[in-house]
Amino acid sequence: MGFLLRKFESDYSIFTNFKRDHQNWHSDLQDYLDAKMQVILRTKKKAFINEQVKDFAKGANLIFEIPQNASIFSS
Repeated sequence: MGFLLRKFESDYSIFTNFKRDHQNWHSDLQDYLDAKMQVILRTKKKAFINEQVKDFAKGANLIFEIPQNASIFSS
C-alpha cells in the first residue's frame, strides 16, 4: 500500500469522485482507492461517499467496502 495517513483525523469527510487521474502517484488503482479510503476510515463522526465512487470501484473490480461511519450519496 502506498501513502498511509498515520495521525490524520477529521470529524467529517467526503469522497466526491474517483477516476484514474491521480493513479500516477500510486502503484495501481486499488492502492489509489485504499489511500483515499484512509481518509474515510479516520473520520470520527460521519463520512460521505459519492455513488460514483462505488460504481467506478465495482466496474474496475476493486475491493471496496463501505465503513460503518460512511453513507453513500448521489449527486
